[in-house]
Amino acid sequence: MRFLGLIFFILSANVAGFAQNFELGSLPQATMSINIKDVTFNSNIQSRNIFFQQDDFDYSYDLTDFTFTCSKKIMGQYTILGGYMFRIEQSNLTHRFLQQISRNKRLNRGKVGLRFRVDQTFGNEPFEFRARFRLAFEQPLAGNVLNDRELYLKYSFENIHGFSNGLYDLDLRFLYFLGYRINDGNRIEFGVDYRLDKFTYSDLNQTLWLAVNYYYAFE
Repeated sequence: MRFLGLIFFILSANVAGFAQNFELGSLPQATMSINIKDVTFNSNIQSRNIFFQQDDFDYSYDLTDFTFTCSKKIMGQYTILGGYMFRIEQSNLTHRFLQQISRNKRLNRGKVGLRFRVDQTFGNEPFEFRARFRLAFEQPLAGNVLNDRELYLKYSFENIHGFSNGLYDLDLRFLYFLGYRINDGNRIEFGVDYRLDKFTYSDLNQTLWLAVNYYYAFE
């Protein structure tokens, strides 16, 4: 688990010297879910707001994503998921379909999750296909098992391979969150979402999102 933090520190320090573009903003999101006959339905809303870009502090609203998914456990340990997202960015509307398989495994303290996702994006921009791989850890701050009214850490690393118009691009994402479990279906998290994109181009982008996540599961 400490290995992810070390990767984040080393890569940030090295990239900072040559990255040309930097943004700082907020990334609040809320997710609601309900389980019906062993199928979980999720709805998520996420917005992006920019506070700092290059050398200027200037607030601007960026975009809002609305995502709807359904998932089901198979073979006792895997979860398959399918969904649809639409994005409102100024006057433009973007559509995205996504498919995913994931697995969580309990550790002596906390759990580790593996996720593979593909998505297809289309709209005003050229069609893009992406393949995404994520490794995530969740660790309670007290004890070996997370209980109600307890704090926990959650951190992850994700690499995203994008293909559009015959071109390839690589994005890297590092997330580090402090969470609080209110009860079994009610959580809130605060943290940072650090992203590097346009890795295969000369104008590498860095974005640091200050994120707030809220999860609520209906009984």
